[in-house]
Amino acid sequence: MASIYPGRFILTTAPGDEQIAFNETRAVDETAAFVMRLGGGEVLAESQSGFRGISGGFKKSPPVFIRHIAPADIEAVKPFEVAEAVIGGLDKTRVFSVQARASNEAEARAFQSELAGLLVNRGYELDVKNPHQIISAYLKNGRVLAGASCDGDNLSDWAGGRIRFKKDDKMISRAEFKLLEAAHVFKLSFKAGGRALDLGAAPGGWSRVLAGYGMSVAAVDPAPLDSSLSAVDSIRHYKTTAGDFIKNHLEERFDIIVNDMRMDARLSAEVLISAKTLLNDGGFCVMTLKLAEKNKQKSCARALAALTGHYEATGARQLFHNRSEVTAVLTPAVNKRPRA
Repeated sequence: MASIYPGRFILTTAPGDEQIAFNETRAVDETAAFVMRLGGGEVLAESQSGFRGISGGFKKSPPVFIRHIAPADIEAVKPFEVAEAVIGGLDKTRVFSVQARASNEAEARAFQSELAGLLVNRGYELDVKNPHQIISAYLKNGRVLAGASCDGDNLSDWAGGRIRFKKDDKMISRAEFKLLEAAHVFKLSFKAGGRALDLGAAPGGWSRVLAGYGMSVAAVDPAPLDSSLSAVDSIRHYKTTAGDFIKNHLEERFDIIVNDMRMDARLSAEVLISAKTLLNDGGFCVMTLKLAEKNKQKSCARALAALTGHYEATGARQLFHNRSEVTAVLTPAVNKRPRA
């Protein structure tokens, strides 16, 4: 039989950032406490407000380093035990999906399939792509930590925040996944026929993605772009530094500015501040903040603080395809004049 532990949930972050994840959780709920580290960036925690309280807190104050949260108030061994435990909290009028995780992917798929089948046999409707209810299951050492939640409560649509993209044969670098993931997570809209500025573009992965959305791209980098991009008419390479391009193209205007340069987060923020005048009304920026291994949370906060007054961070998250960095989406800050 399944055991019930009210208030337990699983946090997922990058391996090594478990303490940061816990700090972000305590920021929205002081009653949160560690239960155990599960490994691989996974933490089992608990709080008096439970999963729903934590999820609600994160909706008001989104975390940066936590990628995914899932309820884990059920501890069991077999799929039928999980099914029996979650049925009382499921709504038969709403479709569901199962998200199972394990170090052995075949084991996770088998458990997921069996649990879904049990619920379908009980009259629940399965919809993997657009579920209203999600049953999360984490398999480790012969035990299963599980729970049910509503769509939109887990921070990510993908189990553990591990979003996957099909590899394109024309892909230049894995960095392309970062921009694709940012577009999905932050629900970005790239304007077909619009203009994009790619600072630190080489070898050209982000430029290729932007061109794929139908944008005209100014790719700025002293280093060469991948030879395959020479045949892409919508990409123009400016073989210069970001600073020199900005100074010499003050009359230019762009709908989006992206910055994936390999430099200190504060310095990269300063480059983006100087590029603000090149952004069209209604435009936005996407940048990665490169963080040192030590004091990641503080380094990220300082970089975002440096942008204050110039930009507003509409989103900031350490994505699955990020490494020691955080992806931020920025819109120009509106300077409101005081009323007379």
